[in-house]
Amino acid sequence: MVFNGPLFDMHPRYMQFKNLMLDFFRGQLVESMEIEGLQHVISISAGEQVQDPTSTKEHLPTILFRVYIIRSKRVAEKVRIELEEMGPRMDLKLDRWQEASEEMMSMALRKPKDTAVRFSAVLVANE
Repeated sequence: MVFNGPLFDMHPRYMQFKNLMLDFFRGQLVESMEIEGLQHVISISAGEQVQDPTSTKEHLPTILFRVYIIRSKRVAEKVRIELEEMGPRMDLKLDRWQEASEEMMSMALRKPKDTAVRFSAVLVANE
């Protein structure tokens, strides 16, 4: 998953959208992977925010959501990577938004304790 644009690290609404997408598409965490193991790329892009001095309303750029399949081809001794759009393809606009209270956000961001499940085996002798 690739996020393109500075808004995903600076603007609170785009940061929340980024967190939502990362939670929704969360996969396995891996230490390292060979290039042949990659199959898809999810690209999420947003342009620069433009301020209109004549308007009081905040104009936010459109979010472009694209999914690509990775094609790797060996040319001589090099590997050439090509991206081919496979879908879905969405142009998203952030519209209505309500910020959660501080208490609600702290509850939502709380991580559960690691709980170990313990099994105890009881052997019963049949007579």
